[in-house]
Amino acid sequence: MLKRFLPYDIIFFRDDGITSLEEAWELLQTSDMLGFIKCAKACDQFISSRTNEKNAREFYELANIYGRMQIMRTAVREIILST
Repeated sequence: MLKRFLPYDIIFFRDDGITSLEEAWELLQTSDMLGFIKCAKACDQFISSRTNEKNAREFYELANIYGRMQIMRTAVREIILST
């Protein structure tokens, strides 16, 4: 499913277009820095959907650095459920 994330239909985001979480974090940083809100939210959803008990603490720390509340909430939920 295609999700438009940048204004004016310039670029499209596909779940299968990002091959690693590292790429998702890099895209999130860039989108946030450039003010591409839709793209940053799409990255939030992508990363949140891949959060599990193994990576939750790392994701929480990164989300805290970048101020990404959705990822922080998902990570906290995973941390609580794993204890």
